[in-house]
Amino acid sequence: MTDLVIKNARVMDPESGRDEIADIAIQNGVITDIAHDLDGAEIIDAHGLIAAPGLIDMRVSTGEPGTENRETIVSAAAAAASGGVTTIIVTPNTDPVIDDMSLIDFIQGRALETDINVYVSGALTKNLDGETMTEIGLMSEAGAVMFSNGDMPVSDALIMRRLLAYSARYNALISTRPFDQNLSKGACAHESDFTARLGLIGEPSASERITIDRDAALTELTGGRLLIDMISSREGVETVRRARKRDIDLSCSVSINHLALNEMDIGDYRTFAKLNPPLRGGSTGPFRSRK
Repeated sequence: MTDLVIKNARVMDPESGRDEIADIAIQNGVITDIAHDLDGAEIIDAHGLIAAPGLIDMRVSTGEPGTENRETIVSAAAAAASGGVTTIIVTPNTDPVIDDMSLIDFIQGRALETDINVYVSGALTKNLDGETMTEIGLMSEAGAVMFSNGDMPVSDALIMRRLLAYSARYNALISTRPFDQNLSKGACAHESDFTARLGLIGEPSASERITIDRDAALTELTGGRLLIDMISSREGVETVRRARKRDIDLSCSVSINHLALNEMDIGDYRTFAKLNPPLRGGSTGPFRSRK
């Protein structure tokens, strides 16, 4: 008899497109069957809760190294596991910044103490200064799975070109935040009539679109691999779509906040809805409008 059967779970598998209520048979810690009316030595009724492959979080900011009093790799991994996240990628904006091989080795060593997969994103530039290139090749060999400049873009187009060209030699993935620092300076919300009435400094969607256009052109020029991280606007999505038609190795990510909310959710200065990138307008948001 099977050791354990989880009954009445909503089984979701994005790879196969499966989405149904079913039973899951587990023997010696391994799933052996997914079907209906299964029986086992131990029964757990999921009551329709979702059973899915482990989630991957590509943007985990930890306190370690540098501020272990706030959080460690081990505690971050435990928190992730409790929420169904089985793989995390540690971002480089720690203190010290993860910009050399020794720190990658350090985090990989700490990862051995956890029960999930812990990977490292190396810094694109030294101390995330946006100017001095890091040793992408050596960090790739040390185990870095991608590279970013933390929460800031690389403003200098020439530096960005060199980073993409350098990373292409190692098939390394570069992740970048799409906003123009000058257009977005001082902004705390999306630029619109609504936020103007609230007296807030806004960031136009053009800030995102301009940066995506530039980096897509540089990716095409160099043959690099680029992830546009945390896209937030309809214009940004359309820019990515146009770029992909040119057979560029370019992808994008979006947060659940920008899928579910828009600028109207800031209401009368609801500060917990102040996000970076900002929530966009109902008529210009990437995926839906909200009346």
